[in-house]
Amino acid sequence: MSKGFDYSKWDNIELSDDEDDVHPNIEKESWFRMKHRSRIEREEREEADKKKIQKEVSDAMPGQE
Repeated sequence: MSKGFDYSKWDNIELSDDEDDVHPNIEKESWFRMKHRSRIEREEREEADKKKIQKEVSDAMPGQE
């Protein structure tokens, strides 16, 4: 039986619709830098949370690595 296509690489795609998201009182380049910085910080926070959860799970299940 054919497995088909693996679309999992598209599960966490970041869509960038920043063009329509600019406040009229904020310079566009500053807005993009702020959005980028906040996206990077969110991704780092999510990665840290993921590692913390993985550690908690592995600590709760000794001998299962």
